[in-house]
Amino acid sequence: DLTDDTTENNAYSLVKALKKFAKENNCTFVITSNLSRNIENRRCHIPEVKDLQEKYNHICIFDCIGLIYRESYYDPLGDRRTQIFFKDAHNKSLFVLVAENLQTDSK
Repeated sequence: DLTDDTTENNAYSLVKALKKFAKENNCTFVITSNLSRNIENRRCHIPEVKDLQEKYNHICIFDCIGLIYRESYYDPLGDRRTQIFFKDAHNKSLFVLVAENLQTDSK
């Protein structure tokens, strides 16, 4: 589909420009994205890079991807901590942050 291809190319150009700006100005930028609902059907609900809803064929331009996981979203009696998995564009784990006692809304 031509529209999807054009949108993807525009997104790629925008991310490249933002990355260049960040490097020149010694700053960081964050892009947010929704996850595919397919994650709900898996046994393990921990998100992976492939779960990003947008189709980033040029995902390799991202230095790091943070994926947030709360076990208590799926199990109200489960672990209340929020985990943020940082991965590279190939889904290789870089590190994990664990936050205690965050106030979060339920579903």
